[in-house]
Amino acid sequence: MKSVKIILAGKSLLDLHTIELDDYVIASFYVENNGDTSTRYWVKLYLDGSLYRQYQSAALAPGERNTYNIYVHPDTTGSHTVLVEVNPFDTPVTDSVTDTFTVTEIPKITKQDFYNELIAKGAINTNVIPEGYGDDAGNRDKWLKHPISSFFGWWSSKLYKHNKVLIAIVVTGDCGNPPKNLDCIYFTDWGINYSWDELPEEIVTEALDALPAAGGGKSVFDTGESSSPYPTGSGVFKGKLTIKGEGYLKITDIKTRACSGTTAQVTSWSISRGKDNEIKRGVEEYDIEVHLSGYPQMFHDVETIENSDGKLTFVSFTDANNNTHSNWIPSLIIEGEALSELSCSAPTPSFASGCELLLAYDRNTNGKIDINEMSIAWNDYANGVISVRELDFLW
Repeated sequence: MKSVKIILAGKSLLDLHTIELDDYVIASFYVENNGDTSTRYWVKLYLDGSLYRQYQSAALAPGERNTYNIYVHPDTTGSHTVLVEVNPFDTPVTDSVTDTFTVTEIPKITKQDFYNELIAKGAINTNVIPEGYGDDAGNRDKWLKHPISSFFGWWSSKLYKHNKVLIAIVVTGDCGNPPKNLDCIYFTDWGINYSWDELPEEIVTEALDALPAAGGGKSVFDTGESSSPYPTGSGVFKGKLTIKGEGYLKITDIKTRACSGTTAQVTSWSISRGKDNEIKRGVEEYDIEVHLSGYPQMFHDVETIENSDGKLTFVSFTDANNNTHSNWIPSLIIEGEALSELSCSAPTPSFASGCELLLAYDRNTNGKIDINEMSIAWNDYANGVISVRELDFLW
């Protein structure tokens, strides 16, 4: 009996199921002689019902198989169907397999945007990332610390340009944690043979969502990205910040976003009044000063940026050449962590307990904080001696 059958080389006939118009899919399979006599056969591949490729084989002995990797280049967008049929010479079709793919524009994320999101997440919690290589033994779609090289990598099982993707982040040496510039980020493949400036959004988003942050602060106010970030440059921004809501926060970090294809950093920052960068949510304004380097995204001709989380108002911006610019507000991500109210028995930022705080300002020992004593507390708060929570506790 003459008979041949198709055995898939992977989980499906095609290596990709969504591609862009300038790309291709590969139909990978084996043809095996499952008959009892040596035979030659036809392989025919149809694209959307029309014959696209056909091959005739040399004689194949029973139990032997041949390998096929057929490249299919579509010339139109939309959904397409691939059908592969095999049959021995002068014999009806003995096996077939069908698969589909779509040609469309694939959303992508640039390496610059990935870097900006990485900076917004803050430091990477490298302590919880296991050591290992990306391979077929389970180390896929996870962050791993390379056992030899000094990088952390996301080994994706998904393909880009027919290669498994590796997103690598270097945090040692001059790079730091989080990395200081784009040179510390690599969009490449598992074999590190290719380098890309962008990757499919699905792959990058999975990697970002799985990346463990070091904890601590989270974004409490974000200006968002500027749609017209130029002109820009290094300099010092001064503004007034209000964080809406109730309760207290400790501001833990302030970050910026870089213009596309560049880098930018907040080199230092400060918030006036009070101790330990504590602020009170609500309507109070706090003076902030942010020193920036590189090419931070700028909002222009904007006096105030306000959203549901808070408000940032322009005071001044002086560039590295000592030139002043009106209503230039940098794109800022302000991180913080919630703080509990003080109690008499628990420690405060400056005293062993709230009770000791009260005793320290009860200068006349009459068991209460009078106007003169409160005035001293206000001065201490303004000079950064006590925090806003301590001031409110005295009040």
